[in-house]
Amino acid sequence: MAVIVARPDLNFWERLYLPSIVGGMLITLRHMAQTLWRMVFPRRHVAQPGILEMSATGLMTMQYPE
Repeated sequence: MAVIVARPDLNFWERLYLPSIVGGMLITLRHMAQTLWRMVFPRRHVAQPGILEMSATGLMTMQYPE
């Protein structure tokens, strides 16, 4: 059975669709600028503790033979 859906009337700007296109382009340009910024100024990485250092914090369980 088909259902008829009442569609709202679109105003001039919604029919023109230009604001949505400009909004999408702004998002794309922002992502591109962030990528370029990260390529020019990369983040500094903090050294992660190794497995042996994790045992001192209690994050690693030692298994003993029975």
